[in-house]
Amino acid sequence: MKILMIFAMEEEAKKTVEHFEFEHTEASTKLSYCLYKKEIHGHEVYLSSLGIDKRFNVNSVGTIPAALTTFDLLKSHDFDLVINPGTAGGFKCRGGEIGDIYLPTKVLFHHRKIPMGPYEPYGLGSFTPFEINSLKENLKFKEGVFSTSDSLTCRDDELKFFNHHDVVVKEMEAGAVSYVCEKFSIPYLGVKSITDIVDGSRVTAEEFLENLEKASQNLQEFLKKLLDYFLGQKRE
Repeated sequence: MKILMIFAMEEEAKKTVEHFEFEHTEASTKLSYCLYKKEIHGHEVYLSSLGIDKRFNVNSVGTIPAALTTFDLLKSHDFDLVINPGTAGGFKCRGGEIGDIYLPTKVLFHHRKIPMGPYEPYGLGSFTPFEINSLKENLKFKEGVFSTSDSLTCRDDELKFFNHHDVVVKEMEAGAVSYVCEKFSIPYLGVKSITDIVDGSRVTAEEFLENLEKASQNLQEFLKKLLDYFLGQKRE
């Protein structure tokens, strides 16, 4: 089996890189992403973070870098599965708590509003991810609808969207990665750890930074179990 894991931020990827001792590998590309490789239980696993934007000197977060990176890697390699780990916002009204791990039942865009007949569902996206029911006997996680935009913060009208679609995870890359995976007919599996509560009282940026370490640690621990499941060897 050949798996690609795509993280948005270097901070999110760091613990997984260190735990599995991934080795950096050169990628023939003009994009900014970082690429690592490791053989785990006899299977090839590639790991990418979207890299540092050279102009702004920050992580290349958001839908455009995510789509470009995913496309660049999928056209160069034959992957069996794309896993998109990362951190995200959750919702207290639907039971979300800091550090929770979520897997998607559906992936939407909440910022692509095109009320023009057939363009409306195109804007929404509504991508079908990897079937997660088979994972429930072996892994502990929550599940539900993921929704993507290029904004960390949330507007009041977006809350109406989230409530209407029962969104449990608000984030910035899943829709873009799902879109490219669909074009290549490769299964997509998002894995998101909650750093902030969208419908809470805290300032989003402050809460995100405060909980990034804890959420990233929980994410790494879950990914270890997830890779053990997919690659056929359970470890204590």
